[in-house]
Amino acid sequence: MKTTLSRHITSIFWGLFILLTLCVQAGAQTAANDSFTMVHANVIDGVSNAPMMDATVIVVSGHIQSIGHEAPPSRGTVIDLKGHWLLPDS
Repeated sequence: MKTTLSRHITSIFWGLFILLTLCVQAGAQTAANDSFTMVHANVIDGVSNAPMMDATVIVVSGHIQSIGHEAPPSRGTVIDLKGHWLLPDS
């Protein structure tokens, strides 16, 4: 009985270890790939008096790099937000 319990505990330990390792690797890959562009968005920035319509928002490494009317970069993920709104979060 004790041997069976010991085997189960060992199996659970290694299973959790492998799961944790995979999660850390997935997190590192996500952090490296968190750059993208959103086009045709209607943006309320919380500062201006009027919304910016049909804007391009470029996000690099998880941070907004620019908001404007420039063309999206030639490479990378582009998300079309035509008819949708981007709002600040607290």
